[in-house]
Amino acid sequence: MPPLDAATLDDHAIRQLVHRFADVCTVDDADGFRAVWTDDAVWEVSDPFAVRADGLDDVVALYDRLRSPHATFVQMPHGGVIRVDGDRARGRWVMQEFGRNPGTGLSYNNFGLYQDTLVRTGDGWRFSKRSYQYLWVDVATPIPGQSMPMPDAVRSFV
Repeated sequence: MPPLDAATLDDHAIRQLVHRFADVCTVDDADGFRAVWTDDAVWEVSDPFAVRADGLDDVVALYDRLRSPHATFVQMPHGGVIRVDGDRARGRWVMQEFGRNPGTGLSYNNFGLYQDTLVRTGDGWRFSKRSYQYLWVDVATPIPGQSMPMPDAVRSFV
């Protein structure tokens, strides 16, 4: 089999980064979340929960604030498109998120689009900006079921 070309390797690396982001959000790994961003990162979320964080520390603090109410949170990236231009890239991803707040019993369920700006660093591709645009959201529906604790062995997998 011939070696993979640079464009294919970049595409694969960026898709892996998107999946790593979803994984660290799902298993609640703040250190892993920090590792997918550049130091000057920007993270934006649209209405109805509009918020913006500038700089890596603020991005991680926002993650902690958004993730902490949910005993269960699953982020599921779907198809995406990527455009690489040298050491910079843009991407757009269909996303679904589901969370459950044990205090209220309410779910958080949505579909949206992430629009990304990525930068190639010495450690590989990283997000320099992620903008999440809600397409549909439900935060008022109680759901049956039970949130199960995340085993430590799952967190230490990667």
